[in-house]
Amino acid sequence: PELRENRGEIEAAGVGNLPKLINFPDIRGDLHVHSNWSDGVERIEDLATAARSLGYEYIAITDHSKSLTISGGLSEERLQAQGKVIDALNAQAPDGFRILKGIEVDILKNGELDFPDHVLKELDIVVASVHSNFKLDADQQTERIVEAAKNEHV
Repeated sequence: PELRENRGEIEAAGVGNLPKLINFPDIRGDLHVHSNWSDGVERIEDLATAARSLGYEYIAITDHSKSLTISGGLSEERLQAQGKVIDALNAQAPDGFRILKGIEVDILKNGELDFPDHVLKELDIVVASVHSNFKLDADQQTERIVEAAKNEHV
């Protein structure tokens, strides 16, 4: 069930007073999409076409960063090349649909990010994720995530 927060939803349901939930038409875009530039299977232009057909106004291409080599993580050079492809696709989009430039940047063991700030600041969106060093204790894991979240580009 969508409402399982123990904040009176059972009682509200009993009297027919549940809040309006988000429905598919309310979704305007997708902010975490992988393309065939890393571990996705579709080309960016095909992802954009599919998103438009769903009524989306935007998608963010957030392929993996360089340290996630098993998933074809992007180097800085490949990320810049991908950005040029996205710019070209946006320039020819007739309907205002927008492809956002992004990355799913790896959070390293010490909480630093896989790309430097001068690369991240050029992007529209940065998703920070843990993909390694899972055996750190809870305090270390928390600290690395907090450290990553301090980055102004995340």
